Amino acid sequence: MLTASEARELSGRTLDEKLEALGERIKSFIEENKAQGRTVRELRTGWDYKEDRSLWIEGGYETSDEWYEAKKKLEQLGYKVQFNYYEGQFVDMYTSISW
Repeated sequence: MLTASEARELSGRTLDEKLEALGERIKSFIEENKAQGRTVRELRTGWDYKEDRSLWIEGGYETSDEWYEAKKKLEQLGYKVQFNYYEGQFVDMYTSISW
């Protein structure tokens, strides 16, 4: 029989858990750049199979309800959040988060 903790793990991270992971990513991004003498004020993030960042461009070319909820929560914390789409030879899609 499947346990509740196994079911939670299979169902994926909640929005709050994803935002918590994003906060850790922002912190390490700042620290890595600071160690190299650079000041950063923006993180660009896109979809990555390895890091489960599908929150930022769920569904490919359009943002999801979860993306809008994450944007709202981040903006309440003072961040500026913007979805970017550029179509050239290749399509670039990412979310920029600035502070």
